[in-house]
Amino acid sequence: MPNVDEAWSRDRIPDQTGHTAVITGANSGIGLAAATELARRGADVIMVCRNAGRAAEARRIIDAAGPGAVDVVLADMSEPDEVERAADEIAGVGAVGRTGRLDLLINNAGLIMPGDHAENSLGWELNFATNYVGGFLLARHLLPLYRDVEGARVVEVSSLAHGHVRDLR
Repeated sequence: MPNVDEAWSRDRIPDQTGHTAVITGANSGIGLAAATELARRGADVIMVCRNAGRAAEARRIIDAAGPGAVDVVLADMSEPDEVERAADEIAGVGAVGRTGRLDLLINNAGLIMPGDHAENSLGWELNFATNYVGGFLLARHLLPLYRDVEGARVVEVSSLAHGHVRDLR
């Protein structure tokens, strides 16, 4: 079996021209890296971010990376109503709006709050609502856009950081 360096590198990402990716949490970390590389390879990227200022800063980085178009949809992934509204907005934005298809959904938005207990507006624990429920709901709402697209993918990004939290209450 080849080692990781031989098995994968960003240089092996094929041309993504004509493909559209939706990436939650695309304003930093893994989400920003994925959005940047996909745009560099020609994909149209729709960033789903909570903070407009951080999204604008990340968008400048992604725009500079390559030819793929970049759009931003603002949403708090811990709030089901915002996730549904974001899905409706995504359906009308950029290449998705023009073609009615989505090739890649990367559910990357996440947080870890080891301090005080926090809840969303429905009383759901904030980590759970953001890291799990929000991504599931977005994938469900966007399903008609990727269900019949050959090669479409949904990628769920996770973390082991929750292992450092003693109590979610």
